[in-house]
Amino acid sequence: MKEVKENLTGRPFKPFDVAIYILLAAIVALCFVLSASAKPSGASFEAYLGGRLVLRYYFETSSYEIFDESAVEKENDGFVIRSEKGFNKIAVVDGERDVRVVETDCGTSRECMKMSLKNGSVICAPHSLVIRYGDSVPEPKVG
Repeated sequence: MKEVKENLTGRPFKPFDVAIYILLAAIVALCFVLSASAKPSGASFEAYLGGRLVLRYYFETSSYEIFDESAVEKENDGFVIRSEKGFNKIAVVDGERDVRVVETDCGTSRECMKMSLKNGSVICAPHSLVIRYGDSVPEPKVG
C-alpha cells in the first residue's frame, strides 16, 4: 500500500505522455477544421436549364436573381422553371438551405421529386434542369 501512495503523490504524467496527448488533440482539431472547410457553405443555389444559368437564390437574404425571365417565374415560396420540354416547380426552404422539386410534368418516375439539394444537387434530366449550391463544385454537364 505504501508503494501506491508514492506513485499517486509523484508526477501523474511523464513528459512523453503529455506530448502524446497534445499530438492527439492537434489531430482531432485538424480533423474538425478540414471537415468544416470541405463542405459547401450553402450561401446560395443556382439553377441551370440546358447548361445556362437561369436563377441564383441567396439563402441569407432570401433574395434572388433571375437571368432568364421567360424560363423562371417567382411563385409564393418557390419558383416555376419552364423549358420547351415542360416545367418544374421548386420550393425553397431558407431555414434548412434546401430546395426540392414539388411538382413536375416529366415522365412517370419523376425522380427529381425524390432529390434534395442537401444531398448535393437536384437533377431533372428530361428537362435538362440542374440545381446546385452556388459555391460548390463546377457546373455538372447534363446530356
